[in-house]
Amino acid sequence: MLGLEAKNPAIVLEGADLDLAVRECLLGCLSFNGQRCKAIKIIFVEAGIADAFLDRFAAAVNALPFGMPWQEGVFITPVAEKDKTYSFLNDYWMSTPVKN
Repeated sequence: MLGLEAKNPAIVLEGADLDLAVRECLLGCLSFNGQRCKAIKIIFVEAGIADAFLDRFAAAVNALPFGMPWQEGVFITPVAEKDKTYSFLNDYWMSTPVKN
């Protein structure tokens, strides 16, 4: 990873192990839903391998399990919006029959 301000690119060159490059770029982009300062923001891929990389990367992204953070095996979760967590929890709490 090369740090250029907050644009953190990954660079994939011909001769790279594409399975490894896809896995590392996927983790670099999407772990913690990309909500970290060192997340990869842009991927530069050498032209000769761009189509193969994109095919594998798209397949890998499409295969990621998504859901709520408390569900086991989930990789992609919703990103919280301002006041959304409080609103959700408050609505949930207010809908319970017993409030002990």
